[in-house]
Amino acid sequence: MYLKNLYIRDFGIFNNQHLQQLSKNIVLIGGKNRAGKSTFLKVLRFLAYGLPQDGSIPPAKNQYYLEADLVTKTGKGYNLNLTGFARPEIFTENGVKAELENIYNGLDQLSYQQLFTITLDELQQLDKVVKGKKTRKRLYSILLGAGLSELTKVPSLADKYFKTAQNIGGKLGDPSVANFKPYYHAIKAAQKKKQTALQEINTFQEKQQLLTDNETELINLEKNINQLEKEEFIFDLLKNNYPVIEELEKLKLKLKQQEKDVSQDFSSEKLNKAINYKEDLTDLEKQLTAKKSQLNNFTGDISALKSTLLTNKSSVRSFLNRQELREEKLSQILQNENKLKQEFNDLKIKLQDLNTNWTDPLLELTKIELDLINQQQLKSKLTLHKNLADQLQELQQENSIKQERLEVLQKQLLDFAGGDKKSILRNTYLLLLITTLIGAGGFLTNFYLLSYFSLLLFFLIFIYYNSNYKEIINKEKIISDWKLEQSDLQHRITKIEHEVDQITANINKVEADLEQFNLKLGLKENESFALLPEYFNQLQDLKHKNKNLKLEKMELRTKKAEITAELNDFAKKLSQIDQQLNFSLFDNYSASRKPSLSQEQTELYKAAVSCKDLILLAEEYEQLLVRKENLVTDIVKILGDSTAKKNLKADLDNYLLNLQLTEQYLKLKTDYEHKKQQLEHTLTASDKIKDFLNDIQISQSNETDEDLLFSQETAYQKFIAIFYNYSSATAVNKKYEECSQELAICKQKKKELADKITTLRNKLTELADSAAIETAQQELNQARNHLKKLAEQYALNKSIYFLLNKLRSQMITKAEKELLEPAANILARITDNEYQAIATGAELDATEFKTTLADGTVQASVNNLSRGTLEQLFLAVRISRIKEISPALPIILDDSFVNFDRSHLYHTAEIISELAVDHQIFILTCHPHLIKFIQKITNQVQYWQLEKGQFNLSKPEALIKHLSYSD
Repeated sequence: MYLKNLYIRDFGIFNNQHLQQLSKNIVLIGGKNRAGKSTFLKVLRFLAYGLPQDGSIPPAKNQYYLEADLVTKTGKGYNLNLTGFARPEIFTENGVKAELENIYNGLDQLSYQQLFTITLDELQQLDKVVKGKKTRKRLYSILLGAGLSELTKVPSLADKYFKTAQNIGGKLGDPSVANFKPYYHAIKAAQKKKQTALQEINTFQEKQQLLTDNETELINLEKNINQLEKEEFIFDLLKNNYPVIEELEKLKLKLKQQEKDVSQDFSSEKLNKAINYKEDLTDLEKQLTAKKSQLNNFTGDISALKSTLLTNKSSVRSFLNRQELREEKLSQILQNENKLKQEFNDLKIKLQDLNTNWTDPLLELTKIELDLINQQQLKSKLTLHKNLADQLQELQQENSIKQERLEVLQKQLLDFAGGDKKSILRNTYLLLLITTLIGAGGFLTNFYLLSYFSLLLFFLIFIYYNSNYKEIINKEKIISDWKLEQSDLQHRITKIEHEVDQITANINKVEADLEQFNLKLGLKENESFALLPEYFNQLQDLKHKNKNLKLEKMELRTKKAEITAELNDFAKKLSQIDQQLNFSLFDNYSASRKPSLSQEQTELYKAAVSCKDLILLAEEYEQLLVRKENLVTDIVKILGDSTAKKNLKADLDNYLLNLQLTEQYLKLKTDYEHKKQQLEHTLTASDKIKDFLNDIQISQSNETDEDLLFSQETAYQKFIAIFYNYSSATAVNKKYEECSQELAICKQKKKELADKITTLRNKLTELADSAAIETAQQELNQARNHLKKLAEQYALNKSIYFLLNKLRSQMITKAEKELLEPAANILARITDNEYQAIATGAELDATEFKTTLADGTVQASVNNLSRGTLEQLFLAVRISRIKEISPALPIILDDSFVNFDRSHLYHTAEIISELAVDHQIFILTCHPHLIKFIQKITNQVQYWQLEKGQFNLSKPEALIKHLSYSD
């Protein structure tokens, strides 16, 4: 799996950074210190698992947001989005949500970050960890990167469980030692105590007889208390309900008195009808009086008034219902008129700003016919003019440069004069002649001396000729070259001047055509041609705007005319109504027009409201008359057909009074029945009350009651019978207090007798069974339980100790075979076969971690390794572990090789390039020599330059040069 694209919108120093089409082999990111490499490392570390909230990452400017495209080995693509501290969301190319576990094969976050991220900080801690006192820390420096760091915890964990077991039961589990000891001695002491208690048992026959006599007396006393409690309860119940029974008696008397006034034809419906009829009749008469008073304010016949008003009712109501719509339309028209006026003013200002030469911009705009102007031709002419001007400028610049060079050549030719070759030759020949003569004279004098002198002269002549003559030849060549260049320059200058003349003529022709466009668009001559396209576009937009504004103005006039016609029609209608009824509601309206439609509509609306009020008044009066007639008919029906309408109100009052008296009687009867039912419910709600009433003897009273004429079987009848035995509530209270006092005396006697019986029983129990035996047995059981729990803990800790030792042995074997053998091969390549093998001892805390050199020397501790070798060993184990994990996930290397010498660094780069065949590898570095090595080894590398949070694709040479200079 590899990252194809990465977008960092907000993360620390990074803001809106795109890394697209990332290499699936090696992505090398070079940057100086504080460029953002460490921040980018954290982006890659947490991208797939979510950001931590422990403050270990740089803050976001607004909110963290990362997005990445992932591609698996099979070519399947995924999109990952990470927002804030939420869990990343992953979707397939089809938009289906996916889980990270399916892509990363269930690899957890800690394992990924420990295995696939190799940082300089992590390597720098190795030396400190190795020199630590604890073996676990030293081995941790190597095995952490391999994902097997938990192996280092096994020895100390096994020792912990062994010590726990030893503290509980010693080495062999003897019950008389360690934590077993106190419970062992407690068991022995409890056994002795139980033997002593079994020897003490006495007889208790006398106490047993006395207990039997007291128990018989207690039974008799409880029977008497039971009877008294029942009587107390019943009289308490009677005392509390005495007012209720008295009220029932009063209600019964009232019912007998009102029986004669009861109507047999009573119903609540008839009563409610009679009441409502009376109220409605009174209310209707009041309303009719009020309406008639209002109608009398108008002169004329009421029937004619109603006819005229009701005929025009629909027109008036229609006008009133449309009031809000008309007001809204008028308001909208006014707003649009103001808006239109403002827009015309704005248009005029824009036109004035566009062309300050226009005195009447709107008129000038109308005169311009843009349809007759070929915009494409205008653009073509402007493009041609610009191209010609650019060509002219280039030629003028070239001509200027060549003129300057020609002037320099002419000056050099004047200042740089050549020598005289003939003079040099003549002098040389003369010197040779003199030397020859001197040599010939040597034969006559001292031959050897003159010969040497002649040779010396020949040598000096050669030097003179060689230096002077060659210098002249070189000068002549230079002058020849300069003259040739001078000729070329003059020829080119002549050609350029001819081209300038042609281009200038073409420019003049194009400018003449553009001047015609200026005139058509209302511009003055010699206006800047560069502004023509923008001027044309603005003019086109403003012309379109002017056309739309004119259309809007015409539309507003049409809407305003519609409202005016509607108001005029309604004004005529109201004027006709006003003339027929002579109400003076709308005098001379049509003769005096209002200054605005809004005021005109307001006056019409007021008149329409007045007319509507008259219509409503006439309708309401008519409706009241109909309602009164219907109401009288209904009243006659309930009173009887023989009733005269002139006595209707009096007859209705008598009928209503009879129904009200009947209603009172029925309410009293209902109240009586309800209270009686409540009392009966109270007496029958509990089985206790019924049982107590059955057990009490009731004496016959002199009072007679219809409820007691039947057999006294029900609880209510028995309770009422008790009520009649007492003349008042005071007599009932006295009887209740007598029962309470006698019951309290009996209960006191019962308590004393019960205490005496309890004392006798306790004494008998004490004599029959020794408490010392029970205490001893409890102590014995408790000590045995504690000892059992400790034994279980001892066995558990010893078992865990045994299993951990087994696990440690198996993990050591697996680590050497599956991890360390491949790691040794990698270490051998890095160190150029200096180290051949890596191994662990059978006991981790004894032999720690061993390495074997090429000569067979075994180094038994990582303390013997140099810092660079220790880091190389760490890297070899880490790479070995990475190769075992599927799928092949991206690897991040953050300046991990700074302590490697150049040879080891080169071998490491080779291994990394081979690893990149299956893994995408991100290399973050600030060292140019690492880039040089990787460039030599492989071309499957993508180079990025990182500078202050900005990513840019780069070439290796440019990146090396960038990193070779300090800030």
